[in-house]
Amino acid sequence: MKKNVSIFLFAGLFVLSTACRKEPKATLTLSTENPTVNEAVVVTCNSDDANAFTWSAYDASGPTSTSNVTLQAGGQICDKSTIYSFDSVGTYTIKVKAHNYKNNCDSPTNSGYSTEVTKTITVN
Repeated sequence: MKKNVSIFLFAGLFVLSTACRKEPKATLTLSTENPTVNEAVVVTCNSDDANAFTWSAYDASGPTSTSNVTLQAGGQICDKSTIYSFDSVGTYTIKVKAHNYKNNCDSPTNSGYSTEVTKTITVN
């Protein structure tokens, strides 16, 4: 009987500790997918499960090529949206990694679940 109670308690604690956190499902919404040069593009991460965000935007050369991208506002780990503009014509990728940390966005060192979402835009 004592063994069954121990197993029951362990199982209950396991369920409680994992049920509170789950992998976030996320989508990106853009104010426009075909902006003109230097037009502000508002990017919002839509997720009920995420509590922190890692933002990036870059041109077709890849993630290290950000010289034509200007971060106008937001883009911090607690920001659910950000505003970018693009300094030249071309194709760009906007990426967000949505996190579900144990505590909140102010404690990103805690292990948690995350998912990555990208959108491609064409600047005219």
